[in-house]
Amino acid sequence: MSTTHLRASLCFAVFYLCAIALPAQGSSSTQNNAPLVTSMTLESFQQRVQALGFSPTRGNTDGKPDSFFIFMAEGRKIGGLSLSPTIIELFVSFTDGAKPEDLSEWNRTHVGTVAFIAQNGNAVLRSNLFLEGGITEQNVNLFITRFRDAAVDYGRFIVDHKKKP
Repeated sequence: MSTTHLRASLCFAVFYLCAIALPAQGSSSTQNNAPLVTSMTLESFQQRVQALGFSPTRGNTDGKPDSFFIFMAEGRKIGGLSLSPTIIELFVSFTDGAKPEDLSEWNRTHVGTVAFIAQNGNAVLRSNLFLEGGITEQNVNLFITRFRDAAVDYGRFIVDHKKKP
């Protein structure tokens, strides 16, 4: 095979590989054009949680509109609320309580959640998701499932620290 023919074949191979790679890069940018969530009502937040396979419930007997919903996840009652159209929150509360130094330890070692002692003495874990500017639906779903996992870990953390003398 001549050198010229080899160079032509090599150039064609490089061109062909580049032609295949460029459309692949372009197709990943279409994923970036996914619709963004910029606000969420309590109802739409509840529907999103339900679409992930949980069974959220609302309802009280005092006749006032509910300001939050509850769903069971890994044996834990998790609450969801909409603080504003652009801020949603998930929370879990444990009546076992906790020491402030234990909750400080949790906050130092866990990113994305905040642990604190509520006015009623419960050990609360919460996480907020800010929708302002828009986030993908996939990230909203990840927020929900990651909090579910954090709530399980937090429950174990509270029980383990309650056992300490």
